Amino acid sequence: MASAPLSAPTAKAFAAVPAEPACAWGSRLSVGGGGRNLLFIDAAAAYWSTEIAVPPGATIRLQGDFPHARYMSLVAYDARRRTIDHLADTAIRPDPGSVNPFMPGAFRSSGDRRFSIAIVDAAVPADKTASNTLYARPSGQPREGGTVRFTLRVYQPDAGVAFDDIALPGIEIVDRDGRTHVVPSCAPSAVAAGGERLGKLLGAFLASRFKTMEPLAWAIFTPDGLGENIDNAYIYTAFDPEYGEVLAFEGRAPSVPATFAGAPVMGEGELRYWSFCTSRMTTAVIDCAVDEFVPLDGHGNYLVAVTTPAKRPRNAVRECGVAWLAAPPSGPGALVYRHMLPAPTFSRSIQSLGAAGNPAALGDYLPRGRYSSKEAFEALGCPVVRP
Repeated sequence: MASAPLSAPTAKAFAAVPAEPACAWGSRLSVGGGGRNLLFIDAAAAYWSTEIAVPPGATIRLQGDFPHARYMSLVAYDARRRTIDHLADTAIRPDPGSVNPFMPGAFRSSGDRRFSIAIVDAAVPADKTASNTLYARPSGQPREGGTVRFTLRVYQPDAGVAFDDIALPGIEIVDRDGRTHVVPSCAPSAVAAGGERLGKLLGAFLASRFKTMEPLAWAIFTPDGLGENIDNAYIYTAFDPEYGEVLAFEGRAPSVPATFAGAPVMGEGELRYWSFCTSRMTTAVIDCAVDEFVPLDGHGNYLVAVTTPAKRPRNAVRECGVAWLAAPPSGPGALVYRHMLPAPTFSRSIQSLGAAGNPAALGDYLPRGRYSSKEAFEALGCPVVRP
């Protein structure tokens, strides 16, 4: 069953967000690791943002290495965190002699993986053709100079690679006379500051929407103006223990390129990445089930159980064919299903629904759920016998 699409109250919310410091990568969103856990950030992702005042005619230059991960992107935002321009990993050309490990068939472990990107103070041209160029001026803003905002995202690092191990690109400002100014790195204490008020505002908004949702109803989530990632699309529902101790849902899993174990060559799939995440009403994420780690049956279907830790059934474990997600210890929470970068031939992605579509159009790929008691779920045995 579908519910009304959700769009966030962006203008009021972002009036409360403090400006980020004038240093390189001065803000980080992540679940743990010294970042801010906010805005439904995936537990397998980290976002680093920079906000810099640039003089008229200046260009920002980024130089770094492609990370050992499933995905990366760079996005420029306006003051309300709406997307101005965007570069997904496969749109970034490597430096001469280097490899872009995100291209299908590329050698993922290459030591030569450098890239360079120019961030320019100009609006996106109608016939954008320049490679490795990110445009950072909002459309309709004629004035040169001002504040430029951009975010680097990385999803699912390879085994043994922590987010703290990822070398972030160096940032330089090249003025109109060709002089180069290196932007210093931010102090670690600055990276995790701020944002709590925004989470509370969004949480209150979500709570009001959940009151009108029917149990197990999925709705489209449109995060316009929340620093959205346009490579992702989402549907969401509520978990409420008033309906039962265990929320179990199943569906068909889209295929993805498995990368975590250090696949030597970049593969392809119906999606680049997918996950289920639970969160508190503050939008802080509690737990995520990521594609590669979700057990599948012989038909490619998953079974996920959502409970509080105290009510986790004994058979809600991988060995019994179940992925378990922790719910908030009390009260309702959100469950978000994320699809990233669908293949052109995959017609059952969340992206295919559009902003006002019906999640039922996902067919077998739509999660189908039911509530039960802990005892009733344990009675399904191990491996779990699906009703």
